[in-house]
Amino acid sequence: MNVRGDAPPCVRVFVPTCRRPQLLPRALHSLLAQTHTAWICEVHNDDPMDASPSELVRRLGDPRIRLVTHERNLGAVATFGQFRLAQLFAKCDEVVNFLNRATLLAAGFVLALLTSTYFIHP
Repeated sequence: MNVRGDAPPCVRVFVPTCRRPQLLPRALHSLLAQTHTAWICEVHNDDPMDASPSELVRRLGDPRIRLVTHERNLGAVATFGQFRLAQLFAKCDEVVNFLNRATLLAAGFVLALLTSTYFIHP
């Protein structure tokens, strides 16, 4: 619960990827291992010719993970720009976070993010 007594917001995690099939599974598995499970994930595949992100998302079978495949390679700056727009237009009950495909999250990261942002107490 947060200081107002409301349920904690959902965390929206934005994961860009481009031709790094060995790194994305590690990042997503670290997200799946979170102790706080109220999150959704958008994997942004910046290489429409690379099917490995689609195969991974299908194999994981978690409805919280959604794949967005760009029609063409946008590049790192434009892809990051989409993340920034998501932050600007986030719903009031949503926290937006960026997860680099090479980053591994500690199991309590999402809860710590919410605790520091919304003063949530377990």
